[in-house]
This record gives sequence, C-alpha cells and structure tokens, in this order.
Amino acid sequence: MAPYESCGGPASAGPVRVGSILGVWLALASGLGLGSGRAWAELPPEGSSRWALAESKATIDARKSASIEATVETIVAPLRGLARERLAGQPKTCARYELLRAANSVTVRCDGGEAVVPLGGGSVDVKADDGSALTASAQLRGGALVLTFVGPKATQTTRFVVEGGALVVTKEISSSYFSVPVRCHFRYGASPE
Repeated sequence: MAPYESCGGPASAGPVRVGSILGVWLALASGLGLGSGRAWAELPPEGSSRWALAESKATIDARKSASIEATVETIVAPLRGLARERLAGQPKTCARYELLRAANSVTVRCDGGEAVVPLGGGSVDVKADDGSALTASAQLRGGALVLTFVGPKATQTTRFVVEGGALVVTKEISSSYFSVPVRCHFRYGASPE
C-alpha cells in the first residue's frame, strides 16, 4: 500500500481489483460543495487529465487525524480505541490521479489502481484491496465528478472538482457504525505525466 493513496475494467468484465483505492474497512455520501471555479463538468466532454498531490505529508496527516478524531468522539467510549485503530490513515490519499472521461464512462487511475465506472447510471462490481466486494458508480453532480464505492459495512464517496487550476478531491467515509463521517479534502496540481 502506497503511503499516499487513496481514495480509487469494464463493467462487462465482471469484478476487478481496484488496486490501492480502498483498503481498511471498519467503515467506509455526498461530497462537500467546494465553491465556484472551473469544475470537472466544464472540462472537455471526453479526454484526460493528470494530477499530482500538492500538499505536504504533515498537512495531510493533521487533517486526517482531526477528521478521524471528530468521528471517533461520536462513538461510545469503550469502542473508541478500536475505531481509531481501524480508521488510522483513512481516507487513503493518492499521490497521483489520472482521470479519463469517455462518452459513457470514467476511468480513475490512482497510484497503480484503476476503476472504470459507467458515468451517469449503473454500477460495476469491484474488489477492495482486502478482497471484499464493492459496487462503484459515477455521476456528474453540481459541476463535480462523484464516485461512490459501497461495501457491506460502509460507503466511500470521492468528489473531484477543479478549482482555481487545482484538483480538489474530497473523500467521505460513512457507516452505520458512526454518526459523523470521516471527511477530508486534498489538493492536486496539474502533472505532465
């Protein structure tokens, strides 16, 4: 598992491995409104873009810790230690993303993992790093690309929006195990490769 992943074949190919997109599953929703700016929906209807993480490890670690702690505080006290352990490092953070948008699908590549998901309807079966079965779907919603991975214990929603020349990725992990989702955002700059 790469130190900075995250959150990551055709629907007819059956279940596919999603590489480093989803790892820890104690629990894996709608993304945040991230203001105005150039959004994914305003990019050419077909094409690709590449992005590299533009934030320091310290910044990301602090943001993740604060989000996890806000979630853990909503869990009954005897289970907080276990929850902290299971949520450690979540949501995962990709060092690089490549987004490829075709007429009816989107391909998201994240640090060696890949998911090809139908755009605007339907879902595809995928597998998490740990082998658990997930379904993935993609939509254009409010000027953003929104990928949703649903598993037996939780849901992870990843929202991609281009804002001020940067790709802002917001990941939210929600579960019936906790009332406040784990939510973090990450900034990426354009990358030539």
